[in-house]
Amino acid sequence: MTLSFYARLPGSLRGMLMMFVSTMSAVSMHTLVRFAAADLEPFEVAFFRNFLGLAFLAPLFLRTGVGAMKTSRLPLHILRNALVTASMLSFFTALTLIPLAQVTALGFTAPLFATILAIVFLGEVVRLRRWAAIITGFAGVFVLLRPGFEAVNLGSILTMFSAVAWGAAIIIILRSRQNPKIFG
Repeated sequence: MTLSFYARLPGSLRGMLMMFVSTMSAVSMHTLVRFAAADLEPFEVAFFRNFLGLAFLAPLFLRTGVGAMKTSRLPLHILRNALVTASMLSFFTALTLIPLAQVTALGFTAPLFATILAIVFLGEVVRLRRWAAIITGFAGVFVLLRPGFEAVNLGSILTMFSAVAWGAAIIIILRSRQNPKIFG
């Protein structure tokens, strides 16, 4: 599959392909994290994940310099980074506590939380179809959290915290795009 083939695809098909690759990449990373966490603490796994990410970005920094990272909104970046770090650490810890499928399914609730946060903080207008999707999504979450009479376990709580923190980070990114002076 060449890049020109990809460019000729309709936009909706390109989007579906990107979602497929993104989902497969995320599940592969989750599987590798779970495998690595058998020998390492989740915090160590998170360190090495970020270290490898930096190694992949190093050529870009060598080419463009670190000036590309200059910002006038440092508090915004610090807050977003704290949320993403908390999300990643709690998610990686949850991967060691509950089944991979459950962590992955609960992790996909981040857009639900982002939508709720967008309503509250961004004044997003949500119509009936999206409310129906949110309610259906949270109904699924309740089934995953308590399938029967089981108590909610720590892994599920950590995964939900991760989804909320990730949703909040998404809202910070969106808000900074709407109002660049919000933290600067």
